[in-house]
Amino acid sequence: MITGEDCKRAISGETDPEIIRQSYCQLAQVYRRMHQTTEAQAALASFQKLKQQATGHQQQSFERKRKTQEQSADDPPATSNGPN
Repeated sequence: MITGEDCKRAISGETDPEIIRQSYCQLAQVYRRMHQTTEAQAALASFQKLKQQATGHQQQSFERKRKTQEQSADDPPATSNGPN
């Protein structure tokens, strides 16, 4: 069984954003089972904030790739002017 302390340790010692997000989600569930609603709401709010940030980063990355592909499609192909 996962405890609140397990989740807190995972959050504090981790660098992978996905694991941190999931740990906050798990922590919210643990607190909810323990009837600690204030802590559960805080953990869930942290999870949601991190998830929105990740979604924003993914959207920005997608837009950059799309613009790069559009620019590549608009550029005429390079022609060789060298000796034949």
